[in-house]
Amino acid sequence: MLLPDAPQKPELPLFLRGRIWVDFRQNHPEPIGQLIWGITGNRPTYEEGLSLETMSRLILPDQAANQESSDLEKLEILLSAQKWREADEQTKHILLKENQSNLLTAPQIRQLPLNLIDSVDQLWRSYSNEKFGLRIQRRLWQESLEPKKLPFDLRKPFAVRAETVTESQAWNRFGCLVGWRDHDEKALPDTKLNFSMKAPIGCFPQTRRWLHNGYGNTVKQFVALMERVAQLD
Repeated sequence: MLLPDAPQKPELPLFLRGRIWVDFRQNHPEPIGQLIWGITGNRPTYEEGLSLETMSRLILPDQAANQESSDLEKLEILLSAQKWREADEQTKHILLKENQSNLLTAPQIRQLPLNLIDSVDQLWRSYSNEKFGLRIQRRLWQESLEPKKLPFDLRKPFAVRAETVTESQAWNRFGCLVGWRDHDEKALPDTKLNFSMKAPIGCFPQTRRWLHNGYGNTVKQFVALMERVAQLD
């Protein structure tokens, strides 16, 4: 457990660094419920979660509830019930709220509060058992940027064995990895997505739904978003 006065980046022994901890420095995911889940192996029900949330506020009175907390609490309730479609819509609402629901441009993405991005990501990763979330998407994006390996050519034994991948090509590869595109790299509508735990790793939240869809800008905006997520670490 990390208590409220723990340092932001605690120095942990090697055998603990790869473990998941309960963080009492924040409200999301709700820490007492996470602690009970970790000890007993049983996730608290929705009704139990509400009473635990009240208990957390009594224990940590300095973390006052506000509108942002209310939005994140709603997201947590939806995720805990595995209502992925509704949770995806709520995530879009949270991230676009300050922009009056307008889709985000690259400069606006670079101004998104890191603590808000981090809270959203932690909720998605926690309730999907590390299958969905922004850090998951960041890892897959890095994989999509890796050079393509070329087949060995006896006529050119010393030729370069990898071909550089452009950001546009990586965007298409990424879309196929997370299930936003079919095998022909054609973009799929929301109605074709699998809003369940059977969806591909990294499918949610649909960050593509936040991006301003001006001509030629989508890739740049997504790159800006992944750079912003990288700043969390």
